Amino acid sequence: MAEEKEGVKRLVEIRKMTEADLNKVIELGSSSDEMQTGTESPQFYGRETLSKWVQSSNGILLTAESDGEFAGFILTAYNPDSKDAYIHTIAAVDKFRGKGVGDQLLERTLAELEKTECNHVYCLIKPDNEPARKLFQKHGFSLGELFHYSDRMLPRSKT
Repeated sequence: MAEEKEGVKRLVEIRKMTEADLNKVIELGSSSDEMQTGTESPQFYGRETLSKWVQSSNGILLTAESDGEFAGFILTAYNPDSKDAYIHTIAAVDKFRGKGVGDQLLERTLAELEKTECNHVYCLIKPDNEPARKLFQKHGFSLGELFHYSDRMLPRSKT
């Protein structure tokens, strides 16, 4: 799909993520401020987790490329039992931000979810991430209440 923004016409291809994409996905995910939760837990997924997720039928993991260059990704988990999906992460390389990459990744993800029995999709957005709020609202998401992110790693230590 051709995308015209700020006078630059780029061909952005959205495709299913593969093992070959994982280095770039991990690099972008690990370096994005938006991924930082402020907890002691690892802040982004490891190679083993992403590798299994890429192969799972319950994940919609997509990458964006512009003129053959990695431009961004989206990670979504679909639970067929509850018929809902959680968008874990959407990220664009700095030079592609504001150029429609996130818009196209989200649009394709929603289209893929509509092919399933999914009836609800949600995500978490940091309060200060105005671009993400605008993106999701543009696609029909409504904003709910603010929450505190809480987590813990398992298994629990036996002390």
